[in-house]
Amino acid sequence: MDIQVFSDLHFEAQAEFDIPKTEAEVIVLAGDIGEGLDGVHWAIRQANQLEKPVLYVFGNHEHYQHSFPGLITEAKLLTQGTRVHVLERNRYIHGQTRFLGCTLWTDFQLFGTDNFSACKQLARGLMPDYQSIVKPNQEPLQPEDTLWLFDQSSKWLQRELDQPWPGKTVVVTHHAPTSLCNDPKHAEDMMSSAFISNLDHVIKYHQIDAWIHGHTHYNVDFHLRKTRIISHQRGYPGETVPGNPFSKNLVFVI
Repeated sequence: MDIQVFSDLHFEAQAEFDIPKTEAEVIVLAGDIGEGLDGVHWAIRQANQLEKPVLYVFGNHEHYQHSFPGLITEAKLLTQGTRVHVLERNRYIHGQTRFLGCTLWTDFQLFGTDNFSACKQLARGLMPDYQSIVKPNQEPLQPEDTLWLFDQSSKWLQRELDQPWPGKTVVVTHHAPTSLCNDPKHAEDMMSSAFISNLDHVIKYHQIDAWIHGHTHYNVDFHLRKTRIISHQRGYPGETVPGNPFSKNLVFVI
């Protein structure tokens, strides 16, 4: 299957663009497209122009200045009857390929259990997520909340992966699933625990053809065992994202 992958387009900070027509059958958006529902409106326009399904997993930035999880409910209502499918612990089937999508968040254990509390506290103080996103009671989102979300998402994902599937399986998350996704310059930075979790065991014990992510502003395309790990991120205005260069025309063959 041919797919196009985009994430971290950050249209809240720079101009939108139209996705070129390619041989891709499906467009995958792995989060941080824009803030609020702006990315969803853009995705609907692109899906209509290209006449292709667009799969959209929210990042953290979608929720900035909004209430969590109410925005996801709004997005799912907005996309009913369209070619856009918002995935948050949902599956989407296209031909013989199943897509399993969720934001995921992290477990703050990238540097081991001994550093868990320190990593969580560092994220609480430095990640804008915990100042810019509110819960339904209007209190700020907390690391304990996203840790619970990670737990729910990882359990859901493993249940889905445990179900036999005769075709290909593609996992789509915003947060990254292995330390190998980290820019080497951040390898010792404990803030990386708010971007990445070590889910190598999930990849090891399940048949996953590809795992697509965003969030790191570091583009990768490599294999971990039999799973292809892909990110294709644009980044902020003026930023050159390390790794493989960003291209609007790039198509991945899964």
